Amino acid sequence: MVRYTTVTKVRQSGGFVGNSNVTDAFISAQITRAQSYINSYISDVYSLPIGKYYTQTIVFSGTGSGSGTMTISIDGEDYDVAVTSSLTAAQAADLFRTAALSNDSFVTDGLGAGATVTIYSKESGDSTDVTISSTDPQTESGITATGGTLTEIAPPLIETLATEIAVAYLLITEYGVEAQDTDKDGFRRLSEWTTVLKNIAKKVEKIFDFTDTELARSNTKRLSAFPTASSQDADGRDVVDKIKMNDKF
Repeated sequence: MVRYTTVTKVRQSGGFVGNSNVTDAFISAQITRAQSYINSYISDVYSLPIGKYYTQTIVFSGTGSGSGTMTISIDGEDYDVAVTSSLTAAQAADLFRTAALSNDSFVTDGLGAGATVTIYSKESGDSTDVTISSTDPQTESGITATGGTLTEIAPPLIETLATEIAVAYLLITEYGVEAQDTDKDGFRRLSEWTTVLKNIAKKVEKIFDFTDTELARSNTKRLSAFPTASSQDADGRDVVDKIKMNDKF
C-alpha cells in the first residue's frame, strides 16, 4: 500500500523542520495512524487500497547557445524541445510541457510553472509511465535536462488529508489542550479535516486522481431494506421475516 504522505511533508506543514525532539520514527507512526483514520471514513465510498501513483521531475538549466533539438523520452515516447539561441531554462521547460500535452502516460504541471517540470502518472500502478528512458542528464546547445527521483505519491486530496491529520496528532501530543485556540491547536485541526472526511463519506466531496478522474468506487454493499410481516417478493408471495428490530421510537 502506498504511503499517503511523507515525513518531510508533515514536518514542513506542522513547523517541525529541524526539530530533533520529534523523531522521524514518531512522525511515521502518526502517518500510519492518519492513514487508518482516513480509510475508516472512505472505505465504504472508494475501493481500498488506494492505488500507487508516481511522480518525477525534469529540471532544465542553462541558456540556449545555438540551434538544436533535445529529445526527452519517457515510457518510450519521444518529446522534442527545439533549442534556440538565448532560450531560457523556463522556456525550454514550457516547450517540453507543450510537447507532452497529448501523451497517454502522464500529466505535467502547468505552463509557466518554471524550469522544473513535475510529471504525474495518469494511472496507478505503473512507474514506467514517468520513467525517463533517454539519456539523463542530457545537454543540447547550452540547455541541460536532468531527471529527478522517481517517487510514489497518493492522489492530491488523500495526501493533504494524511499530512494535515498526522500534523494534528503531532500537535495534540506535543502541546495538548493548552494550545487551544492557537495555531498549535491539534484538536481544532483534526476536527476541521474530519469534516472533509465526513463529506467524502456522505459523497458530498469526491476524490480525484491527477487527471481529474474520480477514484474507483467501493463495491461494499449496505443494507437498504429488509423484509417485514407485510413484505412480498416480485411474484406477490409473502416473505418470511429475516430481521427483527427491537428498537423503541
